[in-house]
Amino acid sequence: MDKKIVFFDIDGTIYSYDKGMPEDTFYAIQKLKQNGHIPVICTGRTKCMIYPSHMAPGFDYIVAGAGTYVEVAGKEIYYSRLGHSQIEELSDILNRNGFVEIGEGKDYLYLGTGSKELTGELKKIRDVYQKEMGDKIKVFGDKNMEISKVSGFMCPDANVKGAIRDGIKNYQMVNHKNCLLEFIPKGEGKAGGMKRMIQFLEISKENVYAFGDSLNDKEMLEFANVSIVMGNGDNEMKKIADYVTDPFDQGGIYNALKKFRLI
Repeated sequence: MDKKIVFFDIDGTIYSYDKGMPEDTFYAIQKLKQNGHIPVICTGRTKCMIYPSHMAPGFDYIVAGAGTYVEVAGKEIYYSRLGHSQIEELSDILNRNGFVEIGEGKDYLYLGTGSKELTGELKKIRDVYQKEMGDKIKVFGDKNMEISKVSGFMCPDANVKGAIRDGIKNYQMVNHKNCLLEFIPKGEGKAGGMKRMIQFLEISKENVYAFGDSLNDKEMLEFANVSIVMGNGDNEMKKIADYVTDPFDQGGIYNALKKFRLI
């Protein structure tokens, strides 16, 4: 059997804030690895936001920060950071349009001071960060801040259209369920991280599989030879998928890996 490399998004694909990682997903990823294939986390989260529970099935390969960081068996092979002027530009865009900054770095997450006032779903997301990451969270604007991308919590008065208009020249943006707006430097992306990894490993593109669920997985799914979207995924992503599996918490990963004879 040819060795396959299988890229997995995290949120909504192998994990959710409410339900964690399903047991059958955990088992399926372990079995995939035992069968000689390579499971890879491929996420918009930066490395510090990948929790030990995400890695637990045996992930040794990471594409993080929407392609701004690539790691192979503990070895960093690519790492892109924002310059000072980019950080200032993004902070200005977010503050001007009613957002709270989230600076996302390899080692630390930096939250704007306005995060103390968040309520509802945004407070829930912030509290999960704080619970899972602890001392890896610092204050946005820290003099030693090193980040690869920036997102913004949408406050009640957030001007989403304005932020997109202000950032469209230099950044790709992803609206996450009207809670978070993510800014990724143009030229970066999940597909770029995937390409760097398979070139490093000398794996053919025809052996690339990808699992995702949302709009920020689009280029990852398009890059893969075989694209699989979760049953709970975005309808637009289902249209471009080679296969739509069951929801992530109803055997989606396990059933799809079985279908493609990877486990």
